[in-house]
Amino acid sequence: MRICITFLIIMCFPINSDAQFWKKWFRKKKKPKVEVVTTEIPKDTVAIIAEPENTDTLVNLVAYMPDDVKTDSMAPFSDFITSRVNNKIVNVNGVQFKMIGVQGGTFLMGTTIDQYRRSEIDEYPCHCVALNTFYIGETEVTQELWQAVMGKNPSNFKNPKSPVESISWNDCQLFLTKLNSITGMEFRLPTEAEWEFAARGGCLSGHWMFAGDDFLDGLGWFVSNAAKTMPVMQKRPNELGLYDMSGNVAEWCYDWYGEYPDTCLTNPIGPTTGTNKCVRGGHWIDGTNAARAAFRYSLSPFASNYHTGLRLVASVTQSDLNEAVTNPVLQSRYFTNFSTQYLKPEKFSVKGVDFTMIGVQGGVFLMGATLEQTKYGDMDEQPCHNVALSSYRIGQTEVTQALWKVVMGTNPSANKGDNLPVENVSWNDCQTFIEKLNALTGRTFRLPSEAEWEYAARGGNISKQYPFPGSENCNSVAWNAHTCTSTNPVAILLPNELCLYDMGGNVAEWCDDWYASYNIVDLTNPKGPGHGANKVIRGSHWEDGQRYCHCSYRYSGKPEAKFYFTGFRLAL
Repeated sequence: MRICITFLIIMCFPINSDAQFWKKWFRKKKKPKVEVVTTEIPKDTVAIIAEPENTDTLVNLVAYMPDDVKTDSMAPFSDFITSRVNNKIVNVNGVQFKMIGVQGGTFLMGTTIDQYRRSEIDEYPCHCVALNTFYIGETEVTQELWQAVMGKNPSNFKNPKSPVESISWNDCQLFLTKLNSITGMEFRLPTEAEWEFAARGGCLSGHWMFAGDDFLDGLGWFVSNAAKTMPVMQKRPNELGLYDMSGNVAEWCYDWYGEYPDTCLTNPIGPTTGTNKCVRGGHWIDGTNAARAAFRYSLSPFASNYHTGLRLVASVTQSDLNEAVTNPVLQSRYFTNFSTQYLKPEKFSVKGVDFTMIGVQGGVFLMGATLEQTKYGDMDEQPCHNVALSSYRIGQTEVTQALWKVVMGTNPSANKGDNLPVENVSWNDCQTFIEKLNALTGRTFRLPSEAEWEYAARGGNISKQYPFPGSENCNSVAWNAHTCTSTNPVAILLPNELCLYDMGGNVAEWCDDWYASYNIVDLTNPKGPGHGANKVIRGSHWEDGQRYCHCSYRYSGKPEAKFYFTGFRLAL
């Protein structure tokens, strides 16, 4: 009798279910009945939805974005140069030094999550910065190089291989003028943004607290392991091969010291006036806090002391770019060039149904279970790896049933409604839809790659590093099992930094890639493996708990499988 009952129960499940279906079935919990009350509010009001309190009734307010809001203002970077350049060796009166090419990219400057436990008030607010490719010194300027250029050595701790110190910001300008006259090049001090980007490892950043690690002793000289300045290149370098960016001597920067802005910037050079100049990197008499990648302080440009020196920077010339193309130097970790062209949103109308594609400006990000994701992350979100993406467009919302119907003539969704996301569609169904949509529009719509999906969910290069797509509060941006009992109309909850809706919930979304484990290599515009059994699904859905709504969550399904909780979003 028990065998017969078991057999009947098994036969009730869909025949095309796969391992992911069973995974989701067995993790389901009995949910309390939730009454959803929807209240409209004026169009000029943006609503925040709080985390659920100890009640079974939630009030979900509708968030509107006024028609006159220009979404292109949400991605304010101008184009920036991401070409790779070869490192270069420079000789000055018998003294040789190396300049490391730092590939341009985007990063979050200031107190990021890897810095926050020890941050200072002047490291706020975090702000997004885009930088052109530039050169930076492999080491701090040594005493022998200063002697070769200036004919004297002002340092308190004499050693030709140790960094020069006891020099003011103004002294550095005299040194640079003479160095440029000797070499015919244009050396300068790094901007504060260039210094921090390089210290963090540039596009190859491992997101460490210090310049290359979370533990300082192995990569920097500071008060616990040094009694004076030490010869350069004695500790481990960071990801870019730069030595002593945390410790030994602090380093003058170009900028006047001032408060950080709260806007995104391209190649910033700091305030136009000020009293003090920025100093970065900590030094041999400092503790560990001053050696952090985000730590900053300042000195008068006239001041000099036995713990402050400098590091050289040079801008990239056209001949540098040409040489890199004709004589490439292969490195163990590198990105090919990627497009950072700014793309405005583009609106489409298909047989009276409108939809918007949001421009996502190209940049570099760390993909997988980063620090803000690890509270919720699964094993298949590791290891984190660096990805560079060219600019692309992605749907502002999931594909609606209204759009599916005008393209396909049918509606397969289990929960019907024109402004609800389409669901119960397989990956193969999505390809058929896209083929017909492209025939109607003359464009080349597609599914997003998994990397494109995660980059967009995180907010692209204006990401604020939230655990969920656009917020630390899951319920304000993602329909989930705590807030609803079925799919909901698109664009009701708050959007993320790029003005994309429902990337953390409502329906999960098919991606183009075959599902596979991550590896640690750096990738440019990855498309996933060439074959596999399952296709990637991203974004969680209305029946999932909050932990599955985070940005790096991933699972998969067979390309022919259909789920009542899975739809898709277009890319272009």
